[in-house]
Amino acid sequence: MSESKKRPAKRKTTSGRKVLGGIFYIFFLAFCLAFGGVAGWLSQSEVVVNTIEQTLKGTKPQQIFSDTQDNGKSLTVLILGCDQELYYRGQGVLKEYARSDMMMVVRMDFERNIVGAISIPRDTLCRLPGYSNQKINAYNAIGGPDLAQAAVEHVLEDVKIDRVVILNFDAFMEIIDMVGGVDVYVPRDMKYTDKA
Repeated sequence: MSESKKRPAKRKTTSGRKVLGGIFYIFFLAFCLAFGGVAGWLSQSEVVVNTIEQTLKGTKPQQIFSDTQDNGKSLTVLILGCDQELYYRGQGVLKEYARSDMMMVVRMDFERNIVGAISIPRDTLCRLPGYSNQKINAYNAIGGPDLAQAAVEHVLEDVKIDRVVILNFDAFMEIIDMVGGVDVYVPRDMKYTDKA
């Protein structure tokens, strides 16, 4: 009797597995490339870098803003969205401070982890002592953020502002870029000479 040992048959790797492995490898490389690109882009933003540093250090927001009026329990911020007053045909900036066409008061409550906001209509009539009746958005153009803060505190009597943040068009564009941009479809060619 001849004993023949049967060798186990080798499993043949199917070409389908190779293809799936190759696709997975390509997706993995694409993910690494995209992650590296996003990380590099974010590292150029001072706000993002500081936020990551504070998060890694375990610093709480109330420790950063401990000099606020209620010892870091909350923070009230006045956000001013400003346009620019330009010379004729945009040849340069006419004034350092411009009208604040967007005014928002934001309160961050660190104890209850709540953020609340109120928008102040830019045409709200306000009369500060020593000034004539003005729309509230004019006070930033007249005397800068300190006067705009005084006007808002005059209108919202029980609110004390801790910080003032001014956003111009450049800052607005940076914020839009940070969230990935906004696609807008315009049905006609927008290349034209603006004679205004």
